[in-house]
Amino acid sequence: MHDPFGFDTYDTCRRARDVYGVRRALLVTQSYHLPRAVALCRALGIDADGVNAGCHGCDDATLAKASLRELAAGGKAVLDALRDRQPAVVSPPDPALTTAARG
Repeated sequence: MHDPFGFDTYDTCRRARDVYGVRRALLVTQSYHLPRAVALCRALGIDADGVNAGCHGCDDATLAKASLRELAAGGKAVLDALRDRQPAVVSPPDPALTTAARG
């Protein structure tokens, strides 16, 4: 499921819960992003687990840059969860995503 209005990881998890009614999720993303994504979904009450998607074709410089970005993103994630921040966009559910979320 990909939400076009999930502008960051927190928004994606929040909208999955609030807009689409997701209560359980399997997240698939790169290893450097996985702990933060799972932690945010869990903080929002989603029973989340994660699978490393790998980063095929990523060179060492790309992985290093992504890992550094995660340091800043981690702090932002903590603040977002503590503040119970509203998502950037409030919209009705997309029917196709609603169907996909129901399985």
